[in-house]
Amino acid sequence: MKQFFKFMFASMLGTIIAGGVALFLLISVLIGVSSYLISSTHTQKEVEEHSILHLHLKGELCEVETSEEQLLNALSYDNVHNLSLSSLRSAIKVAKEDKHIEGIFLEIDDFSCGISSARELRESLIDFKKSGKWVFSYGDYISQTEYYIASVADTIVINPYGRIHWKGLSRQVMLYHSLMEKVGISVEVAKVGSYKSAVEPFLYDKISEENRTQITSYIQSIWKDMMKDVFSSRGISVERLNELADEGQLSLSPIEYKKSGLVDVALYKSGMDSLLKVKCGIEGEEKPSFVDENDLVSMEGNHNKKEKKIAILYAVGEIDGTDADGISSKDFCKQIQKVKEDKSICAVVLRINSPGGSAYGAEQMWHEIECLKREKPVVVSMGDCAASGGYYIACNASYIFAQPTTLTGSIGVFALVPNAGELAKKVGLSFEVVKTNEFANFPSLARGMSEKEKGLLQKSVNDIYSLFIHRCSEGRNMTEKEIELLAEGRVWTGSQACKSGLIDEIGGIDQAIEKASKLANVEDYVVEECIDKKGLWKTLMKYATLDAKMYLGKWVFGEDFSYYSTMEKMKKLRGVQMRVPYELNVN
Repeated sequence: MKQFFKFMFASMLGTIIAGGVALFLLISVLIGVSSYLISSTHTQKEVEEHSILHLHLKGELCEVETSEEQLLNALSYDNVHNLSLSSLRSAIKVAKEDKHIEGIFLEIDDFSCGISSARELRESLIDFKKSGKWVFSYGDYISQTEYYIASVADTIVINPYGRIHWKGLSRQVMLYHSLMEKVGISVEVAKVGSYKSAVEPFLYDKISEENRTQITSYIQSIWKDMMKDVFSSRGISVERLNELADEGQLSLSPIEYKKSGLVDVALYKSGMDSLLKVKCGIEGEEKPSFVDENDLVSMEGNHNKKEKKIAILYAVGEIDGTDADGISSKDFCKQIQKVKEDKSICAVVLRINSPGGSAYGAEQMWHEIECLKREKPVVVSMGDCAASGGYYIACNASYIFAQPTTLTGSIGVFALVPNAGELAKKVGLSFEVVKTNEFANFPSLARGMSEKEKGLLQKSVNDIYSLFIHRCSEGRNMTEKEIELLAEGRVWTGSQACKSGLIDEIGGIDQAIEKASKLANVEDYVVEECIDKKGLWKTLMKYATLDAKMYLGKWVFGEDFSYYSTMEKMKKLRGVQMRVPYELNVN
């Protein structure tokens, strides 16, 4: 009885605290949104002579600004707004054509993005320089991905006491097996694919040799492509770039960076105005005028008056996962149907940045894409990751582009069923079951699976894997045997996938748009981004609830919150999954 009251009062307290936190966060959200809406009423700025496009690379890069991103920007306590790749690319295009803009100033300031997104941004800057204009960059502490972007600049400036973290690539895998064993949780797994490593953290205390092989393969491939790109921009050989990584660049000084060719000038931030003034050819008291990406993106909209459209659809995040900003297969399918019915849209570019997710959601999306393709060309542009379920929804496209550093493939499936029976015993819980049929309480968190149940789950996984192979075979015009050799859950880079036939060509979103126009046989068109913007109130409520849960989780679990968060994701998985490991970060 004492234990019962303990749990009851704990639940009541949790409910009261959660309600209070949610109310507080909701009020904070409303205040933040109100101030953001007032401050963000954007009056178009006239571009003056001797102007410079100032790109302040700070915060996290997203694909495109959605309702969620707008809300997060509104709530940013330090007035730092996350940037979108879409708006940066658009601003750079406008700056290239505007006769009053002399060049671009990249201010690097704790910027986070995937390597393929960084490459996409690099390509936009390289295209800008083809106009004869210049790019300058400045940073205090420059991370490896930031340097990868900055390396396209004509002049790289660093703080006289700044640092560059050029170090090579790694991937760290977090393993939960021992932790779960301690608390009394085990996992039953059914999978197909010896390289399908998403389940390994729950089963083992070290990664398999197959997983080690594939990680080594793709990080080496990405690293080689990064070094080739830096060599083309800075003229430092691949061999020397490898040596510099092994020398430990964090311990070196800007003087040594200059000698190695990594930077050009060591200067404090206050000196940049004078440097840019000279570059613009300005004399006397006059100063350069700065515009940001918002000023130029608002100008680009004035020219979009054409009748024919190429639509860009975004598939970003987990498919039917637990993340707030993932892909809802239901909403995505509705969006596809609207695009199909819109007669002004003559072709579609599907931008995918997804590790996959629900096999059932991916199949629904595949079906709608297939129906759309019968009426309009569908060209896929892969971002940082388009793997497993992310590749499933790409495989039947008319044409597929990826960056050489994109992570793709991972043609494999799995299912996880947690067993918390031992944990229940530890806390004094027991269960009695009354059922009408043999499998009425399958699956159950309170017990392990019987051999029959394991067989049923494995058959379901096998059937979906066979369907995955078949979809890829039809979509890529390859035999199922050829696909099977590339499958088994193995992750490939864009470079590797292009050689094997999993994708058609190396390229970014601009190349995808150009290809879509050719397939649709149109020359005069406008590009329209199709973004499913949710209502403000719906977005507010969703984030207030999620923030309250996160706050409580961190309060209860402290430093172990990340483990709890991963366990929550695992618990909420529904059915068979097509997805890559939970945290697929390469840095």
